[in-house]
Amino acid sequence: MSRKQHKSVVDQRASFFVSSLTKRQNMTVWIVALGMLVVTIGCSTSSVEEVELTVLPVETIRLKQSSEFEAERTYSGVLRAARASELGFERTGQLVSISVDEGDRVYAGQSLAKLDARNLQARLEQLEAELQSAQALLDELKAGPRVETIAAQRALVAELAASTELQDANFDRRVDLRQSNTISKEEFEQFDFEKKASAARLVAAQQQLSELENGTRPEKIAAQSGAVKRLNAAIKDVRVDLEESELVAPFAGTISQRHHDEGTILPPATKLLRLVETSRLEVWIGMPARAAATIELENSFQIQIDNQVVAAIASERLPELDPATRTRTVIFVVDDPNSVEVIPGQLARVTIVERQQSLGFWVPTTALVRSTRGLWSVYALNAGEQDGGKSMIQRRDVEVVYTRGDRSYIRGTVVDGDEIVAAGTHRIVPGQLVRSNELKPASSEQLAEILGGQGND
Repeated sequence: MSRKQHKSVVDQRASFFVSSLTKRQNMTVWIVALGMLVVTIGCSTSSVEEVELTVLPVETIRLKQSSEFEAERTYSGVLRAARASELGFERTGQLVSISVDEGDRVYAGQSLAKLDARNLQARLEQLEAELQSAQALLDELKAGPRVETIAAQRALVAELAASTELQDANFDRRVDLRQSNTISKEEFEQFDFEKKASAARLVAAQQQLSELENGTRPEKIAAQSGAVKRLNAAIKDVRVDLEESELVAPFAGTISQRHHDEGTILPPATKLLRLVETSRLEVWIGMPARAAATIELENSFQIQIDNQVVAAIASERLPELDPATRTRTVIFVVDDPNSVEVIPGQLARVTIVERQQSLGFWVPTTALVRSTRGLWSVYALNAGEQDGGKSMIQRRDVEVVYTRGDRSYIRGTVVDGDEIVAAGTHRIVPGQLVRSNELKPASSEQLAEILGGQGND
């Protein structure tokens, strides 16, 4: 209805009331009618202004399709000492001294604690004395008989030979005497026995002389050598026990725990000290097998440990997946552990860049509008319905594939070249008319420049 038509209806109604009402009532009617006219004109003016204001200027970007994107992935792990050992004695004994306490730094080979070893020392001295005696006998056997001994034996053989010869001569005379019955049979038999005994002594002396001249038998030397070796082995065993009575640091590190004090009787393999290596620190981080395979060994990476960033070298990849997390562990070695204040057990993170093959578009995160069923939307300008530089807003559902900072990689019901609202989406609704202020093509390289200094309005 136009202003003239509206005014005519008001005049007709006013004439009706004027003809049937009093002068005072007529005056009241005219005042009410005039007020209604003013309100009507005001409403019409507001409607016109509101129509003009609904055509909003918006900043837009034109989508440019990409076939891949680089995604930053952060994986967590733990800082560990390269070596940590529970130290203790292999033998039982009384703890007589311990020279370190928790928190002390030690060097490799440093003496840490000792057991009572007096009985072992006494046993060692006894075995060493027995070894000396056995070794002397072995040396004598190897050297063979003395020259003087051989000479004495030769003289004995010569003496026995002469005695035997005399006995033979005497026996021959006794035979004649016996045949003439000059001597008794008993006397003859006595001479016969002495002859045989003298001959036997000669044979024995000759054999002893041959043995002396031939030297000691190899079997006798071998038997004595075995006795010497057994004593040497027993001495080594005692010395090992003595060495194990002193606990030394296998590597440089810090004592983290002390379990016992002096005077304690320690059973074998009892934990006494825990030693943690601090000169070499490692970061163990689990990640998907595909991501772990992209880590180039011997390359340097930036590892975040609490509020510190440390350099670390990718050292190795473990050959098996963790059965609980189904991840593959990558080990990073901290370059200079003494230059940072870190403690084994702290949480560590590494960020790596992975190249993903996926068709999509980079858009500012401010262009996204929450939709339903886990999806998002963007507001696109319908180019086919432009009217005098004005376009109508359409909602397009998209999936957010990846987000990095203030930009996101999306795919969905948008195509290459679509113009979308880059920011200020809270001011518009689908179907609204807008005027585009296009920025730049939204490639992944240019998007950071597009977002510079741009807000949500």
